[in-house]
Amino acid sequence: MTDLTSAPNRRRSIFGKLFSRAPIPGTQTPSVLLAVSLTLIPLALLLFNNQGSIANRQPVVEVLLGALAISAAFAIALARKLAPHVAASLVGAFGYGFFSLSWVPGTAGTPVLLVFWIASSVVGAAIVVWLLSDSKLVITLASVAASAIVVALVVLSMGGVQDQPIVAGEAPDSLAFSDALVRTPNVYVFILDGFGRPDVLEEQFADLDLDISPSIERLNELGFGQDASGSANYSQSILSIPSALNGELQHLPDAPLSGLEQWEYGRPALKGENVLVNSFRSAGYDYWHSGSAIWDATACDPDIADLCLGLDTSDQETISAIWSLTPVRNHVGKVAFEDFSDPPSVVDSILVARETQPEDQPYILFSHIISPHQPYRFDADCAFRSRSATGTTLAVGHLPEHRPLYVNQVQCLSQQLEDAMADLVAADPDALILLQADHGSAFQVGHETLAWDDASIEERMAVFRMTRLPGECQSTDIRAQSLVNTPQLLLSCVTGDEPEWVEPQMLLLEAGSTVRENDQALVQPIN
Repeated sequence: MTDLTSAPNRRRSIFGKLFSRAPIPGTQTPSVLLAVSLTLIPLALLLFNNQGSIANRQPVVEVLLGALAISAAFAIALARKLAPHVAASLVGAFGYGFFSLSWVPGTAGTPVLLVFWIASSVVGAAIVVWLLSDSKLVITLASVAASAIVVALVVLSMGGVQDQPIVAGEAPDSLAFSDALVRTPNVYVFILDGFGRPDVLEEQFADLDLDISPSIERLNELGFGQDASGSANYSQSILSIPSALNGELQHLPDAPLSGLEQWEYGRPALKGENVLVNSFRSAGYDYWHSGSAIWDATACDPDIADLCLGLDTSDQETISAIWSLTPVRNHVGKVAFEDFSDPPSVVDSILVARETQPEDQPYILFSHIISPHQPYRFDADCAFRSRSATGTTLAVGHLPEHRPLYVNQVQCLSQQLEDAMADLVAADPDALILLQADHGSAFQVGHETLAWDDASIEERMAVFRMTRLPGECQSTDIRAQSLVNTPQLLLSCVTGDEPEWVEPQMLLLEAGSTVRENDQALVQPIN
């Protein structure tokens, strides 16, 4: 005889188990491990998959420990009302959803994301309970295995990136100083993160009426010349900036660096352990450093720099990456926009510092300006946007809807440069000043496949670069416009020696951290 009630009873039994108070003997401890494991897996994977590029592991580890404590406490507390395995499944699914579901398409709005997160967590918990509640062995093995995976991932990811001073500080023979310098001006190197070359920008954003020519003209009046063929050598900051400071190409197709090695090469250079700085120091210069106040990799190290300018840098890149995984991504993990280093604030700090420093002591300054790279802080009137607006973290940017925001950053940064450089030149008229980007924008690059075509290469690798140098220091050699020859350009200016240029290459990052050389060594100007 057919049991007509079997299917409804079976359906009821699933939800009955979900809210059951009857524990499976011996599952109390494994159930807590299950809740902790499900919650921590997304964070552990984030740490493991990015172990070569997270500059500071501490924020991730702190969140891991906090999530561990909270999920365990909730699982234990809820087990007073429900069976331990049921409580653990609910807490674990809820925690897993909190740290992993922000990437779901169509959930950019927080209310939609919250509904999706809660619904998927409850459904996921119901499925887990249905599959596991009839088998003590299965739930125990699953809990222990999941916990073992999390522990292994965390252990493998602990310790952080160790700074290895690959550049010990000795300049190559081609960059060695003469016995006497022909001049000892102060030297300023400003890195403007993600600032594309003006001609390329104006063509790419013609539909948005991007035009920074008034700012370029004002900088020309202040003695700056524009590099019409300014080009980067690498498509990412952690290699591009160190390459420009060391005057060498390190990550090559026939000698690639792993993700960890890229940071081992890059971080010391960003702190001041590089050929450019150490060459000037060997001639008696002091080193001044100004970080961006958001990217930990360029934070000032007082053990290296003679003078740290501006605010302390926080590791907002990692913090933003963590919170961008969650439904509360628009409300936490951000710093006040007015605390970022911008050209006016850095120049103000320079002018104040000059009042307390010996006038006869030359110095070289490195300053990292995060603009126009995301977070997109400025609106069209150059007022600060709301921190809850889209595109206001380091973790999210270069989406099609961000194009107008990027244009705002470019225009506001250009206006800031006008005013700041006018003040700096007035205070230090003999200074050597470089304004240069590390790379351009990336709205046309396929981020999933890193597939490069002519348009995306030009967008990313044609960079803003303006220099203020004495006439005899300016070079007509096109190689001088490649970022890798930054030390050669500046050092030859103070020594009076002929520079020995590095032959530029354009090295594009591809999936798997491999690199390939672009057929065209330099991005040519658009006519």
